[in-house]
Amino acid sequence: MKELQNTMGNLDRVRESGIVPISGIPQSESERYGGKAANLARLQRMGINVPEGFSVPSSVFTDVVISNLEAQNLIRTISDSNDIDAILTYTANLRRIIENIEIPEGARSEILGAYRKLREKSNLEEPKFAIRSSATVEDRDDFSFAGQARSFLCVSKEEDILECIKGVWASAFTPEAVFYLRDNNVSLSKARMATVVQEVIPAEVSGVMFTVNVISKNTEQLLLNATWGLGETLVSGKVVPDTYVVGKKNLNLVEQRMGSKKRMCIPEGSENGEYTKIVETPQSKRDRYSLSHREIKNISQIGLQIERYFESAQDIEWCLIDGDIAIVQSRPITTI
Repeated sequence: MKELQNTMGNLDRVRESGIVPISGIPQSESERYGGKAANLARLQRMGINVPEGFSVPSSVFTDVVISNLEAQNLIRTISDSNDIDAILTYTANLRRIIENIEIPEGARSEILGAYRKLREKSNLEEPKFAIRSSATVEDRDDFSFAGQARSFLCVSKEEDILECIKGVWASAFTPEAVFYLRDNNVSLSKARMATVVQEVIPAEVSGVMFTVNVISKNTEQLLLNATWGLGETLVSGKVVPDTYVVGKKNLNLVEQRMGSKKRMCIPEGSENGEYTKIVETPQSKRDRYSLSHREIKNISQIGLQIERYFESAQDIEWCLIDGDIAIVQSRPITTI
């Protein structure tokens, strides 16, 4: 009983610190939780199937990283420097500091308390989790910070969860991220990183859907890319996916092209520090489309529903298992 009381006390402190389930993110606090987490909360509220998870707000990043004097000094030095070689060195040093920083016991116990609660809710025998960035400058109407920071898939050990959160924090300070912020007139000193810890769906098929055809610029069409397994091969450009063009008016399939789909991403044990691995796709899967016509239509219907809700074209990551569709991310398209 005492152990149960201690656990409940920890969960109360989790709520007080701002570490909350995705469904508990207030609409007014996207600045604290970042664009990715805030959008996932909106999707859940509109009834979209979103994998369970929780968000570690940017205030934890501030308390742990920005309050570190060494990190503060390096952020100022990087901000003031125009020497590319020096920036490469400074950002590497800064990432090393963040990756080796000690998360204070209070924050550590709160994160792990939320993780244990999430794990207990899972219907899977051996659930795995994704740790994703949710930057507070992510996906403004005029630019997208998404893709600049690192994500980790298929993590399960408690210590690995903490290490991966630090890995996400550190990835806010890669040279690419620093130069991207500069190019968009965003001060590095304002960079704040919330994180999302979310259950990984053991997907049969994963994909990306654009609610406008970003190739032809046709706003009356949706464009779907799909591949076997987890979506890491697709978003990292390591696979040629199947492509489907769907008309918005009646959801008719306008065009489909079979991709080679030579590789697929599957979970991997973390003994060697890797949580996923890329394997050769069986020939039987390479030679057929990854989606049925019914699945294409069902995914497209969800895409239109999300586009109407956000009142803007969306870039949506989804996955499919046993015919059930889950949405793992939706962000505005900034290139149309």
